Amino acid sequence: MVEPVSNKQAVHRWLRFAQALVTIGLCYWLLRQVDWGQLRSAVLQMRWQPLALSILFLLMVHVLNVVRWRYLTQTPTLRFEQMLRWYAIGLFSNNFLPTGIGGDGVRVALLSRSIDLGWAMFAVTADRGIGLVAISALVAMGLWAGLPPGFEQDGWRRLVALSGGTRLVVIMAVAIVLLIAWLAVRRLPRLQAWVAQRQVRWQLPRWRMREWVRHGAVAYGISVAAHVCIVAATWAILVALRIEVPLAASLWLVVLSSLSLLLPVTVNGMGIVESVYVLVLGSYGVAPAAGLSVALMVRVIALLISLSGGVLLIDRRAGELRSAVE
Repeated sequence: MVEPVSNKQAVHRWLRFAQALVTIGLCYWLLRQVDWGQLRSAVLQMRWQPLALSILFLLMVHVLNVVRWRYLTQTPTLRFEQMLRWYAIGLFSNNFLPTGIGGDGVRVALLSRSIDLGWAMFAVTADRGIGLVAISALVAMGLWAGLPPGFEQDGWRRLVALSGGTRLVVIMAVAIVLLIAWLAVRRLPRLQAWVAQRQVRWQLPRWRMREWVRHGAVAYGISVAAHVCIVAATWAILVALRIEVPLAASLWLVVLSSLSLLLPVTVNGMGIVESVYVLVLGSYGVAPAAGLSVALMVRVIALLISLSGGVLLIDRRAGELRSAVE
């Protein structure tokens, strides 16, 4: 007997269908924009040394991500090598499952075998959230360096044109506001009591406000370092493909492509990320074929690196089968 499909399942299927349609539509639009002869020429003339450097930077990104994740677990008994294996398996799941957060669920499941489930969920969620918030540092760098030429509006132009002294005053004013807000939070006993209750109910770390701020700041710093490595890797790929643009272009490529992944309109960001690369680099006068070649290079390298997680997953399954047989 066939079970009836629930409304939730039906909506989920329609959303998947819509995602597939948007993905196909964006990919079709990109294919129409590209001069394939130009794309072939760009790949054939590629410099291999900067490409190797970009791969090194991307590997450093993943190492820093594991360092941040391990730091947030606050469990010294967990070895870095073990968490690196779990991270690689989660990365493989993120890139090859039809959802961008599938790997997070895998990481929670693997981590929960060593620590409490609530703590594991907290560590993975905080790891993902702080990594996303750290993009704000790149936004600040991008605004300081200047917006892409095609993106500047009158208001943004005035912001970018501020003198160095005025910028410093603005930054100090924001810092003072944040400091006042932090001091106010520390003096709110009701908020602290609410946090304490949720720490027990949700099995969260029983840190004081000062510890939350310190751990968050350290994790934020690690995340910024990882994002800077992504910018460096993107810049190296631009150099490898002989595309001459300002360094700010790499900043905005990373910022806007990362934010575009928050829009669940395509499967794993396919099409939308590549469109961002074509549009951003196009504002600097780069041909669509060259912009697409950069995007494809970034995606191919990311997929190749994540395949290591697939190898580890297969090895893990094989080990479980051998243990079951024995």
